[in-house]
Amino acid sequence: MEHKVVDHLFRHHYGKMVAILIRFFGLSHIETIEDAVQDTFIKATSQWRTQIPDNPEAWLNRVAKNRTIDILRSIQAEKNRNLAINTGASSLQIDELFLDHEVADSQLRMIFVACHPSLNPSEQIAFALKTISGFSIKEIAAALLTKEETISKRLTRAKKTIIERDIQFQYPNPEAIHNRMERVMKVIYLTFNEGFHSTNQDKLIKEDLCGEAIRLCQLLLKKEQFRSGSLYVLFALLCFHMSRLESKISSNNQLVNLKNQNRTKWYFPLIKMGNSAMHKAMDYDDSSVYH
Repeated sequence: MEHKVVDHLFRHHYGKMVAILIRFFGLSHIETIEDAVQDTFIKATSQWRTQIPDNPEAWLNRVAKNRTIDILRSIQAEKNRNLAINTGASSLQIDELFLDHEVADSQLRMIFVACHPSLNPSEQIAFALKTISGFSIKEIAAALLTKEETISKRLTRAKKTIIERDIQFQYPNPEAIHNRMERVMKVIYLTFNEGFHSTNQDKLIKEDLCGEAIRLCQLLLKKEQFRSGSLYVLFALLCFHMSRLESKISSNNQLVNLKNQNRTKWYFPLIKMGNSAMHKAMDYDDSSVYH
């Protein structure tokens, strides 16, 4: 039972925890933070065998924060900075970053880091899936039909570029938002495509890729400065396709074309969301390939 709980939390909270800790400690410590979060989930698997905490998310957040501090202290990563933030104002500051609206804000910042023009497009999608969505290297390799070694190298190059170019954990300047949003939407679209058109036998990974793309779209649409007709239409497109995911594969694992799909298997709440997004897109003048 505890393994199922930990696996669920890992999938849904790994990216949030990484984003918040990076926002506090900085992108230069990204590998240390990822190690700390990974250690936290390993510790949860061990300690939750007898009893799961009343508030598992709060437990994970607290342990990950403290583990990050411990690692930074042990390697003396910041000799001139006081890392004693377990108590006092600094502790309150980092705890406040775990509030829902701050979590969303941190993840949005991470999206723009992942889609920074300094990163190669193949690195962007791998980095986004790993850092934002919590996919393992094995899962990313399976989803992208690529060797694990290749994915590992892409992630290493992405992190190296982020540190060497001193990429900041922040939103792009207003004048740069349009160009950066084009990259962000492309990564989201490619993430969805990898799930929707995947021939991988692991159905869970396929659905998670599609669901993650939709979730990232929803995060962006919550911020007025990122909204556009293109983003609303992309969201609609993903909703329409996701709604028929259950009907596109037959019982013997063969693709079923749109004409022959069993429409009773279509998920109409998603179609309704897609229609709503299409109507909202009409309030904007821009158009794109997603239209």
